[in-house]
Amino acid sequence: MVTGKIQGGTAARAREFPYTVSIRTTDLDNLGHFCGGAILTPNLIITAAACTDPISPNISEIVAGTLYRNEPYPGQQSRLPARLVPHPGYVFPPYDDVALIFLDSPLEFSENVSAIALPQSRQETYPRKIFENEIGLFILGENETLDLFHGIINYTQFLL
Repeated sequence: MVTGKIQGGTAARAREFPYTVSIRTTDLDNLGHFCGGAILTPNLIITAAACTDPISPNISEIVAGTLYRNEPYPGQQSRLPARLVPHPGYVFPPYDDVALIFLDSPLEFSENVSAIALPQSRQETYPRKIFENEIGLFILGENETLDLFHGIINYTQFLL
């Protein structure tokens, strides 16, 4: 039987993940939540580029500070997407599957809404190391380097 929950998962508690957002649409018979993202700054969300792909539903709103996929939640904040910026190398099937969403107005940070904590440059991380240079943030893996978003650090500073 499918119940719509992650097998073995548990319900999130209030304020447990204040950096998450629900990306919603009114397409497809008012589907509602169809993607998630993380808050980088009060004006900027990071998500999968597939969520911003023209073949995906149109983004109607981005909701922060909620535990629910479609129902209202006390203190939630809703914003409109002002600009969608997919990774310049994104193609389907998903390669370079990361995008930025600039919001129409800044989120107000509170105990329910805050930015995700990203590692500092040269901070030790487990199981793989993360480093930053002049063109972006990278993960070092076995015999490979994965560019999370070419120039994400400088790029976002330029666009803000």
